[in-house]
Amino acid sequence: MSEVLFIINLVAIALYIIAAFTALALVQTWGRRFPSWLLLTSAWGACVVLGLRGGAGIIQSLLEAEPLSLLLIIVEPFFLLGCILYGLLAFLYIYTSNNGRKIKQNEINMR
Repeated sequence: MSEVLFIINLVAIALYIIAAFTALALVQTWGRRFPSWLLLTSAWGACVVLGLRGGAGIIQSLLEAEPLSLLLIIVEPFFLLGCILYGLLAFLYIYTSNNGRKIKQNEINMR
């Protein structure tokens, strides 16, 4: 393995750990200790990165001259699934957080 590939793998492992920590912090009670902007920025960042990676991979696989590849059928949809799940996780966090309740309460009071 070349040094560059080794460094890329180390960065990917670090990002996996951060992504798993973010997902758990968004749904566990101990996650409320962290600022909501930090958790939401991480969740939306993961959503965007996974969506771009999955979308670009699908487009690249479709543009290749080969018939359906294994990447298109198995790997790329999981990146898009991760995008959707992190987006839903961020929405659920906003909906269930205290900030979301305050916003709803203000809307009710304005009526």
